[in-house]
Amino acid sequence: MRTVALLLGSNVDPARHVPRALADLQTLGTVRARSSAWRSAPEGGAVGPDFWNLAVLLETALDAGALKVALRAIETRHGRVRPAPSLAPRTIDIDIVGENGTVAAAEAGRWAHVAVPLAEVAPAWVDDRRGEPVGEIAVRLRADTRIVRLPDPLPSSRPRPGR
Repeated sequence: MRTVALLLGSNVDPARHVPRALADLQTLGTVRARSSAWRSAPEGGAVGPDFWNLAVLLETALDAGALKVALRAIETRHGRVRPAPSLAPRTIDIDIVGENGTVAAAEAGRWAHVAVPLAEVAPAWVDDRRGEPVGEIAVRLRADTRIVRLPDPLPSSRPRPGR
């Protein structure tokens, strides 16, 4: 078993797609923790409605290749179209951003919509490019970005970190 950090994002009917995608993740392993949902404007030149983003720690027996295929299947079930322009709005996007205490996603050090939710569930995980804990990165990025914590989309099913 391994623990992977996933980042979910949606800016097309996120109130519908995010909770359903979270439920679908349970078929791939055990969700050990999930962050609050956070709303932020599209980044990096993307346009469209604000995104909802949240992080999940998933304990899974799937290897990296099988997990990626399974995540793409969840995205497809929720109407994600590939290939689409990389900056296009999306029903759901699920990215693997880290594994077993290490964050390998370059975006974690650049974008609050990645670092802030991830810091809720894995603040001590280390960004392998910067050698810095995600919790510290999130504090810095949150100060410079408009990102808003949303009411919990699934209040009765939110695993807390460390449980």
